[in-house]
Amino acid sequence: MDATLQTVRIAVKTMLKDDDERYTHTLGAANTAKRLAEQHGIDPKKAEIAGLCHDICKCMSQETMYRWASKGFDEDTIQSYTPGAMHALAGRVYCEKKLAIEDIDVLHAIQYHVYGRPSMSTLEKIIYVSDYIEPSRTFVSDDIRALAFENLDEAVYASSHGIINHLKRTGKPVNHLGLKTLNAFRPSKRRK
Repeated sequence: MDATLQTVRIAVKTMLKDDDERYTHTLGAANTAKRLAEQHGIDPKKAEIAGLCHDICKCMSQETMYRWASKGFDEDTIQSYTPGAMHALAGRVYCEKKLAIEDIDVLHAIQYHVYGRPSMSTLEKIIYVSDYIEPSRTFVSDDIRALAFENLDEAVYASSHGIINHLKRTGKPVNHLGLKTLNAFRPSKRRK
């Protein structure tokens, strides 16, 4: 990985400078990811970098996000992401091209932090869960936060379940990619 932690911190602060809440969330997700990585035997620096970068493109206009995403993904992949999730694709490409992040696990963690995917690596699970449970997310129960340190797969399921329930309650569309993650991490599926 060529990008240093300091380079990433500066880039994130610059990219999110106009949104204090997003920057606070990002720092919380990065710190949570670092702690989860230490608990689950993953390089904490990689987790912190992925946590810092997960929303790096969140404040871009939809047009700019689309331009970044189209530099690394085909149209079908881009169309499978809702406008509110486009920052994940744009962020992956931005981090690869502008920050010279080459670690594929870090790049995948950025790309899949919104919807997850059935075959997530441990780092991907950590970023997915950290995005949901970080301290500024006041709607998350302490039980789910504790679960993340005990059983990451169960925390992915609980996070996915919470996200999908929130989308349904608020009348927002539930993406098929998120449903695949929910179903893949359903406890009855994992026991088989």
